[in-house]
Amino acid sequence: MSDKRIYEEIVRIHQTGGVAALVTVVGTEGSTPRKAGAKMLVYPDGRTVGTIGGGCIDRRVYSEVARVFDEGRPRLCRYELDGEIAAEMGMICGGRMEVFVERIDAEPRVVLFGGGHVGKTLAHLCALVGFKVTVIDDREEFAKPERFPDAHEVVLESFARAGERVGRYGAPFVVVVTRGHSHDHEVLLQVLRENTRYVGVLGSKHKIGALFQALVQGGIPEERVAEVRSPIGLDLGAQTPEEIALAIGAELVAVRYGRAGGPLCDSRDAPRGCPIPEEPEQAGPPEEAETAGPTARDATAPRRPGEARGPVGCAPGCCPSGDDPPGGAAR
Repeated sequence: MSDKRIYEEIVRIHQTGGVAALVTVVGTEGSTPRKAGAKMLVYPDGRTVGTIGGGCIDRRVYSEVARVFDEGRPRLCRYELDGEIAAEMGMICGGRMEVFVERIDAEPRVVLFGGGHVGKTLAHLCALVGFKVTVIDDREEFAKPERFPDAHEVVLESFARAGERVGRYGAPFVVVVTRGHSHDHEVLLQVLRENTRYVGVLGSKHKIGALFQALVQGGIPEERVAEVRSPIGLDLGAQTPEEIALAIGAELVAVRYGRAGGPLCDSRDAPRGCPIPEEPEQAGPPEEAETAGPTARDATAPRRPGEARGPVGCAPGCCPSGDDPPGGAAR
């Protein structure tokens, strides 16, 4: 098979979405079924385009393909073509092959529901770090292309079509920052029935708890509701809409690359003696001191629908009762 078909498939993935692993022979020694440059494309469901030799050698590389799908990082693998492989391929002496396996993804897409203050900054940040951004709002003044010059598309559309819109993009990242929880509920009730890679919603502790309960009552399985990130974003101590957008954008990047989002100097690879900032003492009542996003540790902690962690998008003292800022100003 000509490599042209493989290249056409890679272009299609980038244009329409999806994921595959590209397997390339980068070096050979001795008797091998294919030489350097041979390629094979492998899809998550096991479909393949092309081959690097067939039989045992193709099957042996599948385990490495699975690791690349899970971890997102490329792998360089070496295979000795002797024993079972050599016998199956009819080779007398056998040989060696070096194979490079890399993940092929479409440009990740963020579907952003809500074009307010947080949404405006977040759309810009996401575009800067390589996301294709779709902004959706049902208000004409907030759904103008000139308001979002970095977005791939800006859509003036009712939130009642949220599920239909998300369903077009395969498995996008979904961020819900609408102007009120009735709209959040309308969007999430549809989006959570679609295939998504990430769903996060901006909101206060009190309102998010009620929202999660309403989603379960609306027929969304508890396990699916528990996947929603809220409070949304990493714990940066964010206060302003711009800072909140940064916290959300940082979490999107962490999820994209399968990382927890903690401080680099707290990792195993950090040099010894790397200073770790101490947690500042909490000032004021707990409800006022919480800010946007969970900590890296909290982000992985299980929770039941109806439970949430702290208000998001509020300045200290703005929401002492746990309610949203007046008029949804932070959004």
